[in-house]
Amino acid sequence: WEPDCAEKMDSVVTVPQVTLEAVLEQVELGMSVGLFAGVAAARCLAALSRLQNDCLATVLPALKLRLVPDLVVVGGRPSADEAFSQARGCWEPLPPSTTPRSNCCVAAVAGRLLVAGGWNEAGQLTL
Repeated sequence: WEPDCAEKMDSVVTVPQVTLEAVLEQVELGMSVGLFAGVAAARCLAALSRLQNDCLATVLPALKLRLVPDLVVVGGRPSADEAFSQARGCWEPLPPSTTPRSNCCVAAVAGRLLVAGGWNEAGQLTL
């Protein structure tokens, strides 16, 4: 390796200066995070950065259309709280219910599952 070769390499290779702000302003970042990790992860990214939040406001509707929703199973005896991720093609456990129950109603609201009614393990009606 000759010193003049190293000098030539230094003069040819330049690294652009990129700020974190410039990266967070990229709509592609939010779309990539959302496609890889889901809408909830994209929302978390938006909550961390005001710049990314502004970009994601335009991306989230398109992201929701591109992602297939997961199938969620809640309750039963024994309790089976899990979700089938169509993007990953497998079942994944959900956090355990605070009150295991069967014959309940479930609704997805603002990224959370709300469980109401049903019977607890002792066979008593719950709210």
